[in-house]
Amino acid sequence: MKRTGKALSLLLLCGLLLGGMAAQAAPDAPDSRITTYENRTVSGEIPCAAGSTVQILSRPESGVVSLTESGYIYTPYQNRRGEDQFTYLIRDEHGAWSREATVTVNVLPQESAFDYADLHGHPAEYAALRLAEEGVYAGPCYGGDRYFHPDEALSRAEFLALTLSAAGIPAVRAASVSEAFPALPAWAGGYAAAAVQEGIIRGGDDGADPLRLTSDAPITWAEAAVILGNTLGLPEGEGSRDAIPAWAASAWRAVSSAGYPVAQHLPEAAVTRADAAMLLARLLPAAGPVAPTGLFSWTTVL
Repeated sequence: MKRTGKALSLLLLCGLLLGGMAAQAAPDAPDSRITTYENRTVSGEIPCAAGSTVQILSRPESGVVSLTESGYIYTPYQNRRGEDQFTYLIRDEHGAWSREATVTVNVLPQESAFDYADLHGHPAEYAALRLAEEGVYAGPCYGGDRYFHPDEALSRAEFLALTLSAAGIPAVRAASVSEAFPALPAWAGGYAAAAVQEGIIRGGDDGADPLRLTSDAPITWAEAAVILGNTLGLPEGEGSRDAIPAWAASAWRAVSSAGYPVAQHLPEAAVTRADAAMLLARLLPAAGPVAPTGLFSWTTVL
């Protein structure tokens, strides 16, 4: 953080490796809109090339914004509702500045009483609440308080089930379906079978193929990108950086280009519950109404 005259600048070293940018071209700074509930924190992404910095130009009037490695966190002031805005600039590694971009924040009243005791002020707070309200996932309840456990890693089966539920794809209901996926928990077989039918994952027991769901290990960002890209039906993207496994490279690029925040993560790193919430809450508006399958709560299998 540094001062320039009386203006306080917030600088962000962007870690998004989205490919090079022409030296003479001004960096692209798109306008965007996000939604949150009153008294609930929300996060957003600012896509920019490696080596760039971001400067907040005008601050919001009804909340507080701070920059992160991949974007920003916005928290509305207590009991504030309505529309708020802030603006930013991007400066690339060559010294070129973008145009002034505007982020519009719509702060709505929360109609449900759903709450997580361990998410107050967390970047994933609004996203986790949206998943609960849409019947996708609700964390366990202890002593009358519900908890999300945002830093815990998700298994492959859990991420697959959440993604399908957010996309409105129902599980296959058959007594023998779990036998086709012996490495998965019994409850996950129907979702794995549905994913095979939709072309999201592959069936069979070839453990050497990373696209086959043959174990319930923690899901990596590379695996999550493939599942998410196939669920969305995104066209294959161009190859990405060398660190991305070959089998995930096109999905990684396609998901990144579609605005999903994967590029700042290591492909072999585990996806946490907070990560998944922020990914899949973005899927909900595009997916439309979620199938009324009830709330997931894995309190008996975690």
